[in-house]
Amino acid sequence: MNLDCKVYNKGTFDHKEMFQGKEIIVPAGKHIMMDYDAAQSFLGQFTPVVRMKDGTSDPRFLKKLEIDKDDARRCELVLRNDQEEKAEKVFVCQACMKEFSSKKSLLKHVKDNHMESVADKKSRDEIEDEE
Repeated sequence: MNLDCKVYNKGTFDHKEMFQGKEIIVPAGKHIMMDYDAAQSFLGQFTPVVRMKDGTSDPRFLKKLEIDKDDARRCELVLRNDQEEKAEKVFVCQACMKEFSSKKSLLKHVKDNHMESVADKKSRDEIEDEE
């Protein structure tokens, strides 16, 4: 069971931080691989605000990290012991909102029931040609 994920540094400076007794370095604009649970803890770990002489936050020490969204979704599914649902394509008649599982059955329905509603000749000809 692979629960590794990418942790991206969206900042313009390398991010360095102590985590679980080790110094973690995430290069600017790049990513590192971490265990998903550890990555969650790492991102949630408090880092103190470092200020410049004028009192504003020093951008070199801002924590701009995020977990890859696809990796996070995959890890969450594994942790919930789920599987991704496959999207089923549905074709909807815009005249009556009836749903069909194939384009061919939708076009047959439109031809049989709603040809008077089809606005232009080009669309009517396309429906006729599909059959």
